[in-house]
Amino acid sequence: MFDFPDELSDLIQYVAGDFSVTARESKRHEFKRAFVQNDFSDYTKTLAVFGNASGGYILFGISDKPRQIVGTPEVVDEARWADRLERTCSKGLAKV
Repeated sequence: MFDFPDELSDLIQYVAGDFSVTARESKRHEFKRAFVQNDFSDYTKTLAVFGNASGGYILFGISDKPRQIVGTPEVVDEARWADRLERTCSKGLAKV
């Protein structure tokens, strides 16, 4: 497990004045404009890749062109998403 940064600037490089993101997507960072419920399967695959590597973040609220912090239209219910993720992933795991 890795620690979550205290500040956004510790997680992603951006220009404070206009919120332009200077960093690109990488092995540890995936940018999404918004959280879309129908894309949950894609998010799960991305998280699996991060989990099998050195960890990573899906950063919601970042537009693609231009790459800029724009926020999200809704607040993601983290507990609900974590429960769904656990149910989805636990189906393929053997109980020990």
